[in-house]
Amino acid sequence: MWYYSVHKLNLNEAPLFGRFSTVTSPIWQDNVKAYRFVSAVHVDGSHLWNQGLGPVNVFDVKFNNQGPKNLISYDSLHYLGFAYSIRLTKKPQYVYILSNTGLAHAMIVYRTNLNVLSIADPNFPSQYAHSITLSNGKFLPYESKQNATAPTTLFENIKYFAKSALITSEGVAAHYVEMLSGTIGSQPPYFFPPSQLIYYDGKEWVDLPDTLSTESDSIIIAARCFQCVGKYPGDLTTMKLLKTNGETSVLTDEKGYLHIPLVPGENLLPLEIFGSPDGVSWAYLDFKMPVIKKEPKAGFGYWLKQLLDDHTLGASFGYKTMQGQFAGKWLGTTYKVDYQKDFDIDGRHGTVFAKYTANCNSNRTLINSFNIELWTLEGSTKGVIISLDGVNLPLSSSEGTNLVFSAYGPAACSSLTRVDYFVAGQPAKYGCDETSFVFFTIPKP
Repeated sequence: MWYYSVHKLNLNEAPLFGRFSTVTSPIWQDNVKAYRFVSAVHVDGSHLWNQGLGPVNVFDVKFNNQGPKNLISYDSLHYLGFAYSIRLTKKPQYVYILSNTGLAHAMIVYRTNLNVLSIADPNFPSQYAHSITLSNGKFLPYESKQNATAPTTLFENIKYFAKSALITSEGVAAHYVEMLSGTIGSQPPYFFPPSQLIYYDGKEWVDLPDTLSTESDSIIIAARCFQCVGKYPGDLTTMKLLKTNGETSVLTDEKGYLHIPLVPGENLLPLEIFGSPDGVSWAYLDFKMPVIKKEPKAGFGYWLKQLLDDHTLGASFGYKTMQGQFAGKWLGTTYKVDYQKDFDIDGRHGTVFAKYTANCNSNRTLINSFNIELWTLEGSTKGVIISLDGVNLPLSSSEGTNLVFSAYGPAACSSLTRVDYFVAGQPAKYGCDETSFVFFTIPKP
């Protein structure tokens, strides 16, 4: 109501519904800043109500007790209150409904005509067929819900409240500015403790970035809330993976973990995070939607021997297992990796770079030529991990989701035309024996 009067009518801004959503799918939980905004306004109103000083308390005494004295019908006075105030102010009014079982709900009346109140029910946004009818001086019961997820019920008691009588608009503008700046809910008494997503990387729990690439078929995610009262061990709080396709949403298990299967490609994970203010009840805290990309990655490995000055073979060097695993793209029969990412590990700050190219024949049974460049840059210091060129690397396996090109023994050296490997600051010559190999694993197109 405040936004409609101040921003929609006076400033000609966009309608409020959906304005501050961050995703287009039907997920209300994504509207974090707006949720915290209305929560802060509600806290202000509740503080006055609890003292008996709120606008509802005063209005109930001044207006609602007048019905039996002046009109045969109590409900008729309320209908006339809506009709007169809307005609006078040209603005909507509040309607307060109460069931005989004690459930309450607030809505908006935006038009009156022929004993019918046109209703904007927040439980049914963008629906215009809702109405309340005055029949023979009595309001017919209105069917709605206490909130959007509650079961439907009948509300038999219907009352008029003026636009500023349900909750005062004082202080709303200040909270609105806080919402726009992103600071809403960051300080008591309007406090939503910060949350943090983590995932298990196979060895330990680490921070979950906004976008994560993995080859795994599943991922284990948890949410931390250091300042929440109720939590699992390790400062974990509860969380729900929201479903928008009609399936049942998934809650964390008894340890606070979410085990999520992944499908190939992008997996958007809409996560509703809950916090507990008292260790007993759980309530909305935050919403995050990381993107988990399940994509096979290319990797490279090689194992060679140092070729000594007397032409004998010395110590082995290279990488026995697949190194530098990165996602790339097929461009026709050429597969390319072009990767760059900053890192911060144990006080070291820098960037890792990977540029791979594999030019295959028409049926991808042979890599005609390939180049592997994998290095780090810390300041002006370049650390070469792998730098080499090769030719004629044959396909040895096409099982599963990968193509594996490899050569073993002396053939490994035949497939390499350049290898930059340094021993004591000097480029090493290389040779091969029966333990040597080269392999290049590339996802199938």
